[in-house]
This record gives sequence, structure tokens and C-alpha cells, in this order.
Amino acid sequence: MHHVRATHSPPSQQTLVAHLWSQLPPIQQQQLVTVLTQMMMAQIATLEKGGGHEF
Repeated sequence: MHHVRATHSPPSQQTLVAHLWSQLPPIQQQQLVTVLTQMMMAQIATLEKGGGHEF
């Protein structure tokens, strides 16, 4: 079996994010986590306020 070298495919978004993340200093990582968490909580709150759970 020959190993077929993959042609240059663009790095996936996750790989890109992981790379950028590793470049950040820990302080900025923590700030980002806090902001993202707050945004998620806010979204959940608005969804719950919306009331009707339509599926």
C-alpha cells in the first residue's frame, strides 16, 4: 500500500483556532473564556424568556 500524500488542503477552522489559541497569553485566554461564557449565558437567558419551546 502506497501512502498518498494529501494535496495542500487548507487547514480546518478548528486547527486554525487551536493554533491561534496557543499563541495567546493565558490572561487573554481567560478573558476570552469569560466573554464567551457570558455570551452563551445571555443567549440561553433570552431563549428561556422567549417562552414557547417550538420544535
